Amino acid sequence: MPSLAIVNASIVPLVPGLILYNGLMGLIAPENAPGGDDLLLRAILISVAIAAGASFGVLVGRPTRRSFVLIRNSLPQWPLRSEDRE
Repeated sequence: MPSLAIVNASIVPLVPGLILYNGLMGLIAPENAPGGDDLLLRAILISVAIAAGASFGVLVGRPTRRSFVLIRNSLPQWPLRSEDRE
């Protein structure tokens, strides 16, 4: 499974829904939720930060995993059964 699919699926629940809702409500009806501009900007910045962190994790994680796999593959392989060792 591609890591990008997992990252995209996990970002959606992390988006700050209540802040986003209050920010949009502040833009539509400023008398009900004052400061809608600030709340909306905060929600957008949090969402961008979550996406950037997830992308950075994939960017760092893939080469790190590749180096661990190469190290593991360079180790000597022992047979699983004891009679094959002799």
